[in-house]
Amino acid sequence: MTTILYAPGALQVGVQNAYIKGVCASSQGRAFVQAANSAALDNPPAHFVITDCRADTAYNPPTAYSTETVNVSYTPTPQAAYLRLRWWMPGDTVYGDTSAIDVTISNVVDANVTSASSAQASLPLNWRNNPVPGPNPGTSIVNYHDRYLYSVLCEGFLDLNLVRALLPSSNDWTLSFAMSFTGAAYILRIEGLEMPRGIIDLSSSGYGMASGDLGRDQPINSDPNTGVAKLVSTMAQARLTQARYLTLAWPEEATPGTNFDIPNCAAFAFAGMTYFSETAMQGMQFLVPVRGILPPSAQGELIRWRVRYYAVPGTSFSIRMVTGSSASPFTAALADTGGTWKWSAWQAGALQSSTGLSVVAGSGNILSATAMDTISFLGQVAANTAYIDAIEVEGASL
Repeated sequence: MTTILYAPGALQVGVQNAYIKGVCASSQGRAFVQAANSAALDNPPAHFVITDCRADTAYNPPTAYSTETVNVSYTPTPQAAYLRLRWWMPGDTVYGDTSAIDVTISNVVDANVTSASSAQASLPLNWRNNPVPGPNPGTSIVNYHDRYLYSVLCEGFLDLNLVRALLPSSNDWTLSFAMSFTGAAYILRIEGLEMPRGIIDLSSSGYGMASGDLGRDQPINSDPNTGVAKLVSTMAQARLTQARYLTLAWPEEATPGTNFDIPNCAAFAFAGMTYFSETAMQGMQFLVPVRGILPPSAQGELIRWRVRYYAVPGTSFSIRMVTGSSASPFTAALADTGGTWKWSAWQAGALQSSTGLSVVAGSGNILSATAMDTISFLGQVAANTAYIDAIEVEGASL
């Protein structure tokens, strides 16, 4: 299936004036292909970070809990092949104390991918509930930087194509990280980052093109694997790749509010949620750069969002996302979850449109000043209390 090696970052020539006309009479066609490959394959956007995992360091000191679970929404970028997973045990963890992470990947429909299933080989070794001992550096840890300096890094790569085959019904996944600790161990940080694609897939649209196919003296044709059609599909894949704007996660509890301080709502009118607000009427604001896709919607740059929430029977919960879009706010009325945790359906929304577009005289180049917007959330219930332990905001599926 994949036959052509592709080195990320291979774009080495100026492409400001690249064009295709007649047959390829220069290297500009090749440069155009390299630019499209760079945009489509070099920087798949999905990523997330979770910090300070364990209740005694992040939530309710000095009480310590031996387990903690956090859940992250993850929709893999179509052309991404690997997700790099990393977690850090801090340098002040003594050797006899251990931390472990057991990851489960699910999409509600298919059987979960777990360390206890037949699919466990698809998971990195350090993410299969294998305890890792503390580094015991023999050095006094006096500041936050030293916790990283002497830390233990556990790293692995998730084969996305293998997991896609195991979860064929939906690419809207949940990565559930079940952590366990002994002694005073804890985890500094969990990180996920999609990797650049190093292979051009000639059999699939949008996964890159061999640059030699539009090299000097090569004929221009409409072949879907080697011609201009392949170039266009690669450019379209780059343009339509979903931006990732906000990923948030808090500890999951069977009975929310028992031990962890997580966002919750008991207000009968829209207001900032407890542990997730700046004032009574202002949710905590997150500043995000807006990825402009021309032409924008009249509402702005289209996005989608969902929350993972808990509501006992009889709880009518509404959550409102507030942005700079002219169509803001965006409100979702969510049914009770029967006293369990569940993801809401994807909700539609928008960020303010990218601004500052201008044409540089004589060059034909369009430049854009990066637009910024804020995202915040308000909540409302008719009765009882609703809780949230994860939020995901990303570019809409166009």
